[in-house]
Amino acid sequence: MLKFGTKSYPDNLNDIFRNKEMLNALLSFSKKEASLESLQFLLARFDPYILHTRFIEPGSEEEINISGDLRKRMQALAAAAQWTDAEWPQLIRKAKLEIRDMFENDNLHRFWDSPHFKAFHVKNGGNANDSKNGKEADPPEVMSKQMRAARQLGIEDTKALSAYISAFERLGAAKTRAAAVKLLRDARMNMTPTVFNKLLVVEGFATEPQITIPQPVTGPDVSHINLDLPKLRTVCGFTKVAGVEFQDNMRLMIKAHLNGERTKAITLFEKILKKEPNDSKAQTTPFVDMIKLMKTKKVFDIDIDDIM
Repeated sequence: MLKFGTKSYPDNLNDIFRNKEMLNALLSFSKKEASLESLQFLLARFDPYILHTRFIEPGSEEEINISGDLRKRMQALAAAAQWTDAEWPQLIRKAKLEIRDMFENDNLHRFWDSPHFKAFHVKNGGNANDSKNGKEADPPEVMSKQMRAARQLGIEDTKALSAYISAFERLGAAKTRAAAVKLLRDARMNMTPTVFNKLLVVEGFATEPQITIPQPVTGPDVSHINLDLPKLRTVCGFTKVAGVEFQDNMRLMIKAHLNGERTKAITLFEKILKKEPNDSKAQTTPFVDMIKLMKTKKVFDIDIDDIM
């Protein structure tokens, strides 16, 4: 916090963004300095297509100044139309950190001496002749991470988001996939559950659950489980069906399900999905529905005679 006379003000953008009148003063100052695009980028909701088109793409009207390597990686994803790629949250976060650091170390220092801040200070009860007279300890954080997440992501239903974050941290992505789909649909957010979860973790709004796969238990060898690979692709929506790792994990998942090991089966299902593209059909199908589909369409069978 910075002190001007008897008034104290936040000295970082995160806290300034929570003060509507002070933010308006900073926006006016930035517009005059021709740096408004930096604040607009920091305030924008997460949408890779819009953010790239508006701020990242070279020659765009509001192009921001970020490192070349970071811009090239985002351009590569944009050129391939990979707007739901799981790498976007980390790339956008890095870009925002670069812009935030540049603004706080340069533009923000000039803001304190600007007519825009002084007018705000006077309106807030200060004196036009007050000068900066030191920095005091920052007050404790009073906004919960769920509230900060809701504000940054543009989700109005804070309770629903809070409940989802709690469930995700406790149960993992596979068991909460259906809840994520509903939350994103209600909030009209165009992203997959995988990208959404990645964004929550990258921004520090959620802790990625540490789920370990239990050790195999005794039972029929997985080699007795036959997979119909074409159906796994066309019916279930998997794309990596030709891979040995995919087939091994799929057999282990089916075996765990047949043995009544629900947690292990779901964990293996989540492991399989991590290897799938974000836009594959399988990404939007909850575990329970996938198992029902596989049984109904006879995607697998077991060599009972060989086991006996």
